[in-house]
Amino acid sequence: MKRRNVLFSFCLLIALVSGVNAQSRGDDAEQERTPPMGSPAAEAMARQLIEHEKKEHRENIERAEEIARLSEELQRDIEKRADLDAQDARRLERIEKLARRIRSEAGGSDMPDALKAAPTTLEQAVHRLLRTAKQLSDEVAKTPRQVVSASIIEKSNEIIELVRLIRRMS
Repeated sequence: MKRRNVLFSFCLLIALVSGVNAQSRGDDAEQERTPPMGSPAAEAMARQLIEHEKKEHRENIERAEEIARLSEELQRDIEKRADLDAQDARRLERIEKLARRIRSEAGGSDMPDALKAAPTTLEQAVHRLLRTAKQLSDEVAKTPRQVVSASIIEKSNEIIELVRLIRRMS
């Protein structure tokens, strides 16, 4: 009985040692693929990643500003005439595409029933679209690039739903 326990302990020890050895070999392989910290290559890769993230953030700010601008143009046109024309349809399409991109960059996805208390008239819907677009633009501009914002995702979803509602109303 004692001999069986010793044999079992020995086997267990061998298994642990071989597992640790295999794991350390895996770490060595990982270290070979990535340059050591402090090396010029690692620093260049880190700078490149930071620059890419800054560029993406600037582009998101520009997208949000474009949504606000297009929404203002849409509201001006709706005030002049009570219906949508082909140019307005293109604006709505562009607004939706930009909002989807912002939402995607923020890590969000489609959210059913994102529109609470839906507007009942076209004018109300366009006014709310403009108000939400300005809020989104402000929120994207003030949110640091490292932060995932639920508010940005929520406002993007609301804009997408408002665009769909406006299309149905026209």
